[in-house]
Formats: sequence, C-alpha cells, structure tokens
Amino acid sequence: MLQPMLRPLLKLPRPLLLIAAKKMFGMSPADTRISPVFDSLKNLPPTLIQVSRDEMLYSDAERYVGKARAAGTDITLQSWANMPHVFQIFDDLLPEAHHAFDEAADFLKAQGF
Repeated sequence: MLQPMLRPLLKLPRPLLLIAAKKMFGMSPADTRISPVFDSLKNLPPTLIQVSRDEMLYSDAERYVGKARAAGTDITLQSWANMPHVFQIFDDLLPEAHHAFDEAADFLKAQGF
C-alpha cells in the first residue's frame, strides 16, 4: 500500500535519507527507540516474528531475525504470502490470520505459557 508513495524516496542516496529523517524527526533513524535492530539483541526471551512476505517491512523482519540469531536469541520467523501488514487483525476474514493466531498460541505453549 505504501510502496507506490515511498518508492521515489527510496531511490535517494541513503546518507541523504538519513540526514533528512534526522532533521525532520529530531532523531537518527538508527536510534534504538525507532529501530530496535540497532540495539543489542542479546539475552532476549524466545521471540516470534510473524510477517507477510509481500509487505515492505519483510526485509526488516529478516534483518532483525538474522541479527537476533547471531546474538544467540531463540527466534522464529513465520511468513505468509499475499497478506497485508498486520494481517492478523483480520482474524474473522482471513483464514491465514486465524492460522497465525494458532501459531502464536502454539509458540506460547511451547514456552510454558
């Protein structure tokens, strides 16, 4: 949904984007309050990430999972095709959303909850 609007911005050089973001928002995009991928991911509890393979944040989810695994975190990435961002909110409409909730419940049970 956002890709058509943001695609031209993403073609700009990364340093220029970082400077503009810092000027607009008063903080660096690398600030851990904005993007936890820049923080230490050691000593996290077992973590479940669910994402649509078709959303623009998919690569961010993959990057986060890779960094967390490298830090020794037990992390699971689950992905679904052709789903919108936060597809789980459509639990009554999308069978995939219902399945995602079932997967999250199974994950929590496996962790002793």
